[in-house]
Amino acid sequence: MIVYTTRLILVAVLLLAILATAYRPTLLPFIAVGGFLAIYGAGLTTRVQVWNVFHYWLNAKYIKELGYNDFYSCAYTAGGTEYFGDGAIRNLYTYEYSQPGALPPCPPENFSQARWQEFSDDLAWLRSRPGRWTYLMRDKGLNTTPTWLAMSERLANIAPAGTAGWWLILYADSVLLAAALVLVGFVRGPQIASLMTIFLLTWVGTAPQLMGHWFQYLWLVLCLISLSGWHKKLYAVSGAALALAAALRIFPAVLFVWPLLHWRQVNRRFWLAAIATGLAAMLAGSFTSLGWSVWPQFIDKLLRHARHIVIEPGNLGLRNLIAGLNDPAGALATWRAFGLGDVGGVIFPYPPAWAWAAVAIMAALAAIAMTKKKRMHFGSGLPFLFFGMVVSRYYYGIIALSFDDADKGEVIMLLVISLIFIVLTYWLHPVIGYLVGQFALLVYLYWKVVGR
Repeated sequence: MIVYTTRLILVAVLLLAILATAYRPTLLPFIAVGGFLAIYGAGLTTRVQVWNVFHYWLNAKYIKELGYNDFYSCAYTAGGTEYFGDGAIRNLYTYEYSQPGALPPCPPENFSQARWQEFSDDLAWLRSRPGRWTYLMRDKGLNTTPTWLAMSERLANIAPAGTAGWWLILYADSVLLAAALVLVGFVRGPQIASLMTIFLLTWVGTAPQLMGHWFQYLWLVLCLISLSGWHKKLYAVSGAALALAAALRIFPAVLFVWPLLHWRQVNRRFWLAAIATGLAAMLAGSFTSLGWSVWPQFIDKLLRHARHIVIEPGNLGLRNLIAGLNDPAGALATWRAFGLGDVGGVIFPYPPAWAWAAVAIMAALAAIAMTKKKRMHFGSGLPFLFFGMVVSRYYYGIIALSFDDADKGEVIMLLVISLIFIVLTYWLHPVIGYLVGQFALLVYLYWKVVGR
């Protein structure tokens, strides 16, 4: 009942935002605040996004013992069927699904007795929170950069789970995200900041998951700071923030597309700060408890991730769209394997070879169009994100940056696309929602970059 009510609230917020944009933009701040309160309500300070905290907090805290690949096998060893059921689990070394007994064994030599007990206690505490535990370990594990790990590992080991210090750290990037949106409000105006907030509250990849995770949206905070710094002509701040966002999550690097295409027009302080911050952030990544060995593990993980993410349900990108349209039955089977554990005889849909030609053509059109843009548009990296990369749906929260320079027609189009995703995904079927929603997003990006 709560889930159904929340979905109705999302639709209502989007419809109100569309009407306000068309007829009364001054109401947008009230819709943003009201939508936030309606979605989060009484659970504002006790919300734990178990899926995200499980992968981002627990694995990061024990990265020395688990690395990138042993998390699921060790979690299953500690929790067993009581925690995770007896369904299929992903083998993080191969990304294939297997039964729990066929997973590589958890390396006990990596844990001291005290450390194993602490890991078991942390897992037990998290298990006491409501979440989708039966298919939690069909995801792809931790895939953050060593730079992110260097920060998160230290913070995760400061305070035990459930203590006041732990809750403060858990909510840190949610508070920072709110502060960054307020900053945008001061720099770009309350209506733009409100539209960004409404989009993030309702986007199918982020609603209602903006609070109670573990530093999952710090990259977005930095992108918003970069946007604000650019408009205030604080180019060093803008370049440094954007470089750090890319160091934490990689994909925000697409926002460097316009500066690269117009490098002569960009203030050199932007580039100097970006290069210095990027190099410092990469160096910081070597200061995890794994030392320099973290980098080969991460690169191996990244390559494996890139090979498989295009066939996963819920991801976005042109090749993912083509794969689903080319083999709808395979896309449905992939969704069932991920969501229901039905992995018998599944043939995953890979994009056909010609998909790369489509990517190249669309990316070339986007590059040509962006060379004609006379000023920095923080939404201008989006075509390359969609055409050239396949990333998880919540990363497309970066679309919120498009409201910085959107006219009324574009605002309404973005909100309608979000509404399409919500309605089709939640009330019809996720596969249909993603295929239709991705096509709508492709039309929007083509119109935004090439057709205008």
